[in-house]
Amino acid sequence: MKATIQRMSLALAVTASALAPNLASAATAADFFAIEQIVIDEVNFSGCMARLSPGPQVLGLNCANGFVTFDCKGQLGSARADANAKLAAAQLAFVTDTQLFIRVDDTKKANGFCLAVRVDNTKNAVP
Repeated sequence: MKATIQRMSLALAVTASALAPNLASAATAADFFAIEQIVIDEVNFSGCMARLSPGPQVLGLNCANGFVTFDCKGQLGSARADANAKLAAAQLAFVTDTQLFIRVDDTKKANGFCLAVRVDNTKNAVP
């Protein structure tokens, strides 16, 4: 009986450790970012994106380096009006050389670039 419990405990531990990397990779996180570049593309990146400084990978997310998509074509489920509002906020930050508070989701991607699910023109961190 004791040996059976030990084998079951070992099997459970091995299974949990195998699943842990998959659980850790799906996340959202947020921080302040400077906008270094804005891209509008008819074919790629779900229409529009911005290069952040520092890039979203500093949040520990599984994102391609540097950029986030705003999903202007709605391919990731964003309403086009919401995506265009996020793009407009990024353009404002770009021309005024201010930072944005951006929440990034690494479970939704366009061409490997993570989706910015929330963009705030603010001086204070947002929950």
